[in-house]
Amino acid sequence: MVSSVPWPLASFSEVGRTMTLIDFVCSLADLHKLVESSGTHAQLTGELPPTVGTPAQRALYRTVQEALTNVRKHAPGANACVELWQDGDHVGVTVANTPPTRPSLSLPGSLWRRHGKQRRHTAGWDPRRGPG
Repeated sequence: MVSSVPWPLASFSEVGRTMTLIDFVCSLADLHKLVESSGTHAQLTGELPPTVGTPAQRALYRTVQEALTNVRKHAPGANACVELWQDGDHVGVTVANTPPTRPSLSLPGSLWRRHGKQRRHTAGWDPRRGPG
């Protein structure tokens, strides 16, 4: 399994009569904690330069988050490898897993599939090049 579709996370909260967008900041520095607390046997390898911008860091973080969630749900007991990489001016992440060691549970569908195309477009995702 390889996952590389970024998506932003935002939440709305009401303050008086106005709605305020609260953007949760997730960065590359948070990846170690995410991988360690993923509920899977996962290993993080590779490094990215400190010049990676905040939007790209969020996209990479969310990609890893979604991929590890998918491993946990659809490949129970599998080991996962999260590899950060750089190729010239492009950065990315590859998440791969071993086969499951236990049967997966039947789970309901998610909003991810229904709204994924819109999030990919908003994040500047191009399947030929990766995140924008």
